Amino acid sequence: MSTFDGASVRKMDYRQTQIAAMEPEYKVPASWAEGPVQNRFRKVTDKCCLIIFLIFFVFLLATGIYAFIKADPKGIRKVYDSSSNVCGEGAAVDYPLLYLQTFTAPYVSVCVKSCPSFDYNAIKYGSTANGSLNAFEFNAQYAGLSHTKLVDMTEVEAFGFNADWVNGYFTKSQWDAYLASFNVDCLTNNQVSSCKQSGKFHIYDSYPVLNTFCEPLSPKAGLLFNRVESKLDNGNIGDMVFALPIFGYTALLALGISLIFLIVVTCCPWLITWLIFIGTGALLITAGGVIIASMAYTGPLNDSLNPLRVKYLQFFIAYKVPLIIFGVVLIFAGLMVFILMCKHRKSISAAIPLIKIASRTTLKNPLLILLSVFILALQFLVLFLELLTIIKIYALGTEVRDVTDGSPFVTYEDSPFQKFLLVVHAFGLYWLIVVLNNFNDFVCSAIAVNFYWFSKIENIRVFCHTLGHSIGTIAMSIFILPTLVIKICFGWLDFLTSSDSPNCFQRAIRGVLCPCCWLYENFVDVISESAFAVVYMGSENFWPANKRFYYLSEKYYDLSSTISFAGILFQGVGKALIVIGSAAFGYTLYKRDIQYQQNIDNIALLVFVCGLIGFAVGSLFVNLFSTTYDSMVACFLVEQNIQDMTGRAITNCPPEVKQVLDDLRAEKNSNYHPLV
Repeated sequence: MSTFDGASVRKMDYRQTQIAAMEPEYKVPASWAEGPVQNRFRKVTDKCCLIIFLIFFVFLLATGIYAFIKADPKGIRKVYDSSSNVCGEGAAVDYPLLYLQTFTAPYVSVCVKSCPSFDYNAIKYGSTANGSLNAFEFNAQYAGLSHTKLVDMTEVEAFGFNADWVNGYFTKSQWDAYLASFNVDCLTNNQVSSCKQSGKFHIYDSYPVLNTFCEPLSPKAGLLFNRVESKLDNGNIGDMVFALPIFGYTALLALGISLIFLIVVTCCPWLITWLIFIGTGALLITAGGVIIASMAYTGPLNDSLNPLRVKYLQFFIAYKVPLIIFGVVLIFAGLMVFILMCKHRKSISAAIPLIKIASRTTLKNPLLILLSVFILALQFLVLFLELLTIIKIYALGTEVRDVTDGSPFVTYEDSPFQKFLLVVHAFGLYWLIVVLNNFNDFVCSAIAVNFYWFSKIENIRVFCHTLGHSIGTIAMSIFILPTLVIKICFGWLDFLTSSDSPNCFQRAIRGVLCPCCWLYENFVDVISESAFAVVYMGSENFWPANKRFYYLSEKYYDLSSTISFAGILFQGVGKALIVIGSAAFGYTLYKRDIQYQQNIDNIALLVFVCGLIGFAVGSLFVNLFSTTYDSMVACFLVEQNIQDMTGRAITNCPPEVKQVLDDLRAEKNSNYHPLV
């Protein structure tokens, strides 16, 4: 026990009084000195939650099957021309693509057999004798800068001759002659009697998107098309569907980074640990500086390599204040990393061997890594199936379309029952992914417990213990994430008002917020994912295990907080690096492909999702490390409590782990100054 944690040294403060009240019920049973509870003494934990989870899962399955049988979501992809012809069906069966002429209501459009595609050498030379030149090649090699002449651009300007962009490669007469000779194979309708170039019909270079509509390739037409594109491709959902290849590559990159992260940490932990801390702080400060510096950037509508840079500029203009705030937060976070690194350098140095042990233990367990990859694959499968089910539920209603303005889009009527199902399945998606993720963490935690106590239980039996006895507890752990959010939002207030020697201001604030502080300390602060080790040790339910771990961590607060802080800081920095790398990689892929630039409008959402994928996928191996680390800390607290309660010496702790814990305890005691 550390000097600080010895209650006999001084008058008991609030924390120690609380510990004394919890001790009779939550002190560790002496039988735990033999290691985790054997299989014959295990029981199914949190049976009530298990029953609720199974009933909920059956309900999700039944309503999902109902939606798949009843719903017809094909209408989501239907597009209508301005005379109500469905492109690709009925009279327009040979004309599957929508070709817009106006981009605001009332819409004018036709169905076409294929999207008109220009050859820019044919415009210049009247033939392709000099080779073909498509829009992407022309834009990269010859195009100039484009500028709008009107604040509210019209179709006449958007589809007209763009001298700035053409950059002298061909003349207006050559452009007009080419358009006059161009033939568009379309289905004429009440609004469009001819698909020849005229003042009533505009021919523009385009390419098919989602096998549904033709998107303009010239910069001004592309900019005008943004007005309606979000509706044609279902807004942000369409953006994310088009970005699926980016997300796939990002997931692979994040997985590789996390594996390399663990391998490198195992091989040279001292150097890499400090490089990671310094690099993360520098990256955060740099990212914040770049965002703030971008506020001062202005430029033309497009350049030859990125004809839709306007999206980037418009985003920065529209979200100027939030982005400045975000940039300042990043800079502040980077500075905090450096401050924490300097302030806790001794604790970090002392904990580095334990970091190495945790990473080495993870890498030496191929079954655990395979399980994690399998769980990850299941999570993606659940995500895909549930998203498909949600689309089916949305399509249960009747199709609705506004024919008065020639709208090419359809929506669906929704009933209270549909809304209820959508909410239930959205929550179900979250719960299923949480259960899968925490199942993996629980198995990892159980294996770490067995490693600490030198148990001879095979990993496959640990898996069976988890699946057969603790699924209810894992389902109950759905409360972990909400409580973490509450801790982030309000934990600082409890921290600031809690002190060994509170001043009058702290006492006043705590007096006013007494009910809130009581609720926070008794129902929020006690919940921790680190309690999985305690659940497995004694085959306990979720709530008692969390209370027991809370008692242990508070009783040995100074020592446990020092150990935990080093692990939390390390895994947080590792995850931050993976998230930053994933977001940057996704944005780089977006910038390298003009089709992504033209079809993905919400750049911020793209970067956010890439970062989220990096966090979920790339944190796979980092989570294994952090769970192993936390479980060893929990085992140490259990061991320490047994020694204090019974005086019984325990020798199961691995020597290298014990050495790290002793070093941390000595480092903490060296800084202790008794209260006067």
